[in-house]
Amino acid sequence: MRRNGLPTIQRGTNMKISKLLASTALALTLASGAAIAAPIVGSSALDFGTVSGTQGAGNILSMTGIEYSTPLSGAFVGTQGTAVSDFSVTQTILTPVAFTSAIGNFSGTVLSVDIGGPFTNITAEGTFTPLGALALAGNEPNAMQFNLTFTFNPDSVSGGGVINSSFTPVRVPEPMSLALFGLGLAGLGVAMRRKA
Repeated sequence: MRRNGLPTIQRGTNMKISKLLASTALALTLASGAAIAAPIVGSSALDFGTVSGTQGAGNILSMTGIEYSTPLSGAFVGTQGTAVSDFSVTQTILTPVAFTSAIGNFSGTVLSVDIGGPFTNITAEGTFTPLGALALAGNEPNAMQFNLTFTFNPDSVSGGGVINSSFTPVRVPEPMSLALFGLGLAGLGVAMRRKA
């Protein structure tokens, strides 16, 4: 048969093509699975250059001159000496704590404060979002724990911290898998519509 001078495809052949496309797209979607995301993993010490403030619940401790320090592991290897923004932490649970640097930002919440003798230990949990070289290396945001330790002497305060990851692989569908799945559903819809 010809329509407008062009050959037309028979209805049965057209149905076979749409079913073939739908089943191919569905098979490719199921075969591709999902990709494993690459959350940043590792740990790094933070050297607090100068600490100011007083010990006690509700008091604020301010840190300046901070940088990544040893020991380093995982994605943080090679970051020693990278400067970290000045930041403060309140010695109260459920208060925010955050810092920024050229390699990433941390944003979290204080979960525990342990004040005993001349020492104060603060534990916060939140998210570390890689930037710069760490982001370019394929690292994605991940949950991190931030442990801060302070020593109070009669005339000074010193301290440091450690950030470390809690890593559980997250299954994330690939964009191409979702596109193929959508194409498969569209093909099935066309096939069902024509059959009806």
